[in-house]
Amino acid sequence: MSVPDGYSLSDYRKKVSDKISAGWDVFKGMSQAAATMIGIGGAINTALRSAGEKPTSPEEILAEYLTWVSKNKTIFIVIDNYQFINHEVRFSLEYIVQKISLNTHFIIVDRTIDTESEITPPLDVVGDFIHEVKLFQFSKETTHELVSLTLNCDENLAQKITEDVFAKTLGLAKDIEYCLKHISLSLNEGKEFDVCGLLTTIHKLPLMHKQYLLIATMLDGGIQKEIANNAIKRVSYGVNEIEMDAIISHLISLEYLKFNSDTGNRLRTGHERISHAMKEIASNEWLDEIRVSLINEFEELLERNYTSENEGYVLHCLIGLQTAIELSKNLHFVSRLIKRQYIDEQFFYLVTLSEEAKDIMPILPDHSIMLILDSMQKTSNFEKGLFLLQYLEERGITSGAEEKALFKYKFLSQSYDYNTAEKVAELLPSELWTTVYKVNLYLSLDKIDVAIRHLEGSMLLRDDSEANAVLQRNSVTLLPPELAFVYLDKAEIFFQGADSKFRVATVETNRGFSFLCIGKYREASRSLSKAVDLMNAIGSREVFQAQFNLGIVYGMEENYLLSEEYLNLAHSLVPNNLLLDKVKIELSQIVFQLISGKIGESSALLSFKELLKKIKGIRLPYLTKTLLHNISVLEERNGNIDDELSQRLASKNKISIYFPVTYKNNLTLIINPSIHWRY
Repeated sequence: MSVPDGYSLSDYRKKVSDKISAGWDVFKGMSQAAATMIGIGGAINTALRSAGEKPTSPEEILAEYLTWVSKNKTIFIVIDNYQFINHEVRFSLEYIVQKISLNTHFIIVDRTIDTESEITPPLDVVGDFIHEVKLFQFSKETTHELVSLTLNCDENLAQKITEDVFAKTLGLAKDIEYCLKHISLSLNEGKEFDVCGLLTTIHKLPLMHKQYLLIATMLDGGIQKEIANNAIKRVSYGVNEIEMDAIISHLISLEYLKFNSDTGNRLRTGHERISHAMKEIASNEWLDEIRVSLINEFEELLERNYTSENEGYVLHCLIGLQTAIELSKNLHFVSRLIKRQYIDEQFFYLVTLSEEAKDIMPILPDHSIMLILDSMQKTSNFEKGLFLLQYLEERGITSGAEEKALFKYKFLSQSYDYNTAEKVAELLPSELWTTVYKVNLYLSLDKIDVAIRHLEGSMLLRDDSEANAVLQRNSVTLLPPELAFVYLDKAEIFFQGADSKFRVATVETNRGFSFLCIGKYREASRSLSKAVDLMNAIGSREVFQAQFNLGIVYGMEENYLLSEEYLNLAHSLVPNNLLLDKVKIELSQIVFQLISGKIGESSALLSFKELLKKIKGIRLPYLTKTLLHNISVLEERNGNIDDELSQRLASKNKISIYFPVTYKNNLTLIINPSIHWRY
């Protein structure tokens, strides 16, 4: 990979990551993440475990680095033999590519057969930046050029070989390569050569050679050599390790097999044509014999307390080898895989698993379904979460109804479908956590009176519960400032006792937000800086909320350069699907650029209208109201604010998401700072 000067991982660390990841060796994390991705070994999050608690995934770390590069440079990501990549790694790679799509070209070489794509499942990436290269048949003239360049022989022999090779391969590039490989080996060894195409030679291979190829074909990502050997032992008799190693060496020399790991212990097929050939020539009897022997070998590995590092791999293979009917009788393996991957923070893997194993979702135990739903929550796959819930409901699965209803509410509200979420919220059980969810919903809908009604009395019921502490933290805009700070102190004490650095940081974010609203900028800066430090210490991307508010503080102090820096940094860290947060930051950027004289009123007005278009059709009441007000101010030069909105503005006696910023000629623009209403 060619990296321009000034754009290496270490450069990123020096210029950017020190601001967003104090106390954590990001460079090491990214390097390990990249190595794991390239190694195609699964278990991606192991790249982060050596340096303490870090909720930020390596996919996100790598994505942020590449996003930083793509701002000034064009990135080309080129991958050959894409269909051979492990599904888990494919999903992570596609997530990264989709995330950094700006100024990026994702080029995959789809080595097709008869122009039909071998890539299954299809790409989970959309956009003009994707380029799919398909290899078609070469002409006889091109084949001759390849023969002449590869073999050191006279023209007559080259012409004879070309005729034979083209007749046997019909110009398929990889088949030509295999023919030339055979010929080259024969010439080097002084043997009389025979032009053999790939499929011809597979048919000629001894049974045990075919068994190895079949094993490698069965598992995406490859099979560990030791496991393949043990499976062969179960179906073959009288063979020894030396014999089996010689077979593997021979298959590798012909490139029927390739090593798929840096350690040299995982085998895969060397060409997609091998996979097709094995499906065609393997009889059902010995194919099933090999499959069952592999299943037995994986089951024994689990019984021998296989290391947790490899447990996910073994379970993944074990489940992939079984039919849906077999899995329905072995659900404990699926449940164990789900639990293992959840512990390993392989949330994207679990989202993919729920789609590929959709048929067995209705018969999985509730605790496994909840882990999958929570993975969808953590990866912001809200639409897929709603689909799974609907799929289970249509099949009459009614167990765990209350927990599923809570997930449905979360998915609806976080995908901005507040109309439906509001209906679901009213059906939730009346427990304290439900009060938290309802209060959050009505705050988002700007229904302050309804939120207060749900809040009344709740914060005094269970002063030592987690839900109560979250409610105390979230409710600052519903209380007088003096009472809001009291409850923030109570929440912080609880989260400190629970050793939750993340939630302590969210309290500091809301405390800084509250100080900002009442005009105490020094205190706001202190609390928000503390929140940034805490978030960085654990590697959380939620740091963008405190950085956003700090950008506003600096803007109010007329330090516009620092304001712009923090607002830009916050914007770069917001996940793409959090439209509300992105637009709120862009709104603040426009306001401070206008006040500082960086842009004019006509440019600001146009930008406000573009933001309004971005959220068209989405129910975001307070953001919509803010944008409409700002547009009205610049269009009509009207300094008056309607009575309802004027009563909602933040002031020394009121904490509010409507934060006023004075513009020239006593005009008032409004921005919406960031507050933690999360769970």
